[in-house]
Amino acid sequence: MANNLGNKTTMAKNIRRYLEYKGMTMAELARTLDVPFNTVNNWCNAVTYPRIDKVERMANLFGCTKADLVEERETLRDEVLERAFAGRPEMRDLFKAADKASTEDIERVIKILNAFTEAD
Repeated sequence: MANNLGNKTTMAKNIRRYLEYKGMTMAELARTLDVPFNTVNNWCNAVTYPRIDKVERMANLFGCTKADLVEERETLRDEVLERAFAGRPEMRDLFKAADKASTEDIERVIKILNAFTEAD
């Protein structure tokens, strides 16, 4: 029984994370999936677990895999970075460095990068 509760909790956390990432509300997800709001609310609060067809539809909607919704993930941000920067590991490093920089520093780096690309 505890394992099942863990799965509901993991699923709930992942759904909430993807809703936030997509800027969607639970009500919007409910309308999109054509399910009652209370159903989505129960998923997001680890009360119930969605059927596999709903998991598949959410994965398609969120642009992730079913495993991304069902399994424990370190952070959504890392998953998004991996997909966004596939084949360009230097971009991941640049993004992580920018995460620690001030707004002014980032603006300076953008100007420098633009100067390099315009020079080509």
